[in-house]
Amino acid sequence: MIPLSPRALLLVLLFAPLAAIALAAAWYYARRVLAQRTAGGAEANFYRCRACGHVYLDYGAPAPRACGKCGFVNESIRGLS
Repeated sequence: MIPLSPRALLLVLLFAPLAAIALAAAWYYARRVLAQRTAGGAEANFYRCRACGHVYLDYGAPAPRACGKCGFVNESIRGLS
């Protein structure tokens, strides 16, 4: 058995539950973000701005979308599965 001082035992008993809560929150957040991105069969659309060359993704129906950098409206290049 590993000898623990009362101070070390207190630290373990305090930080172990906090670490478990942080991991559970990270797992919940990751699942929620994934569910939002895939909700309704939304497909990722790949865009390249013709004005500034910025490359970005958008989810949903392939429609003209404004560039996040310069605001120029672009057509989808292709959809990603």
